Amino acid sequence: MLAFVTGGVRSGKSQFAESLAMKIAKRDNKSLYYIATSLRTDQEMDERIKRHQANRSNHQLPWGTCEKSKDVGMLAERFSKKDVILLDCLTILLSNEMFHASRQEFSNEFSNKLFLKIVREIEKLKMASHTLIIVTNEVFHEKVSTDRGVFLYTKLLGKLHQHLVESSDAAFSVEYGVPIVKKGSCI
Repeated sequence: MLAFVTGGVRSGKSQFAESLAMKIAKRDNKSLYYIATSLRTDQEMDERIKRHQANRSNHQLPWGTCEKSKDVGMLAERFSKKDVILLDCLTILLSNEMFHASRQEFSNEFSNKLFLKIVREIEKLKMASHTLIIVTNEVFHEKVSTDRGVFLYTKLLGKLHQHLVESSDAAFSVEYGVPIVKKGSCI
């Protein structure tokens, strides 16, 4: 099963996704895993990471954590159909893949290859698990930058969102801490 969770920054999407993962794991007697894609880049990010870790440790069900900023498909062999995986978040994963590699010329060919790479890696995680929940940021309410790299990033993220929602079993948008079902349901 694939669930897609989106929302604005600080909308409560990660908290909702964690709650969803725990409900599925408890209902179906599965293990919980968290794939963290964030890099510790500054004090604010370090505090956010610590807050997320504390939230997960305060629950009755234990979480395993994998820190993987790129190439998340390589983790698939660690999981089984006994696992519920929460990947947080696609927005940062794409940024890591696109901007932290050797400096790329941001061509359409590069964008297409990266799209296919990320889709394949997510498919590997989905196939290796009972449930994969993907968290992402809604960044499409802002004016799009004219910078070539940022423009292609935004375009690629939108393309990934559309593909993942289309192939998902459930999709949610979280606004002000309130999840809104956009497609299906898995709880």
